[in-house]
Amino acid sequence: MNAAIDHGFPTFFGAITRGLHDFEPNERMLVSKDGWEDLTEQHLDITSEPHVRAALAEKWAKGNISAAKNSVWVSSEVVGNNSLTALSSYPDSTFEPVGNWFELGALVDQGGRHWPFAETQFHAIRPRRVAR
Repeated sequence: MNAAIDHGFPTFFGAITRGLHDFEPNERMLVSKDGWEDLTEQHLDITSEPHVRAALAEKWAKGNISAAKNSVWVSSEVVGNNSLTALSSYPDSTFEPVGNWFELGALVDQGGRHWPFAETQFHAIRPRRVAR
């Protein structure tokens, strides 16, 4: 988050999820024409549930959730509420929680769809404000 701001990207979003991922070698390759500098295709191996949930969280962030702007969502499967608060209280912590935990499972997106995964709780974090 700090790197995004430091490099001129003040608007950012991300989602941190956890889960198992089966790697597919055919989806992890580059295809080129005559040389590596002439790439024609790039296959990304991002079809596991954790990747799909992170991508969908970004889509849902464009809705009416006020914690979405300039934040990263951390799933409860990665760190629980007490742990998140404790981690952010360390003197060398670079983030702070924003707002409260929210349930994506309780929301409906603009197309009338519900969050399709069992892991539904997220909390937003932002870079820690430095006291001056």
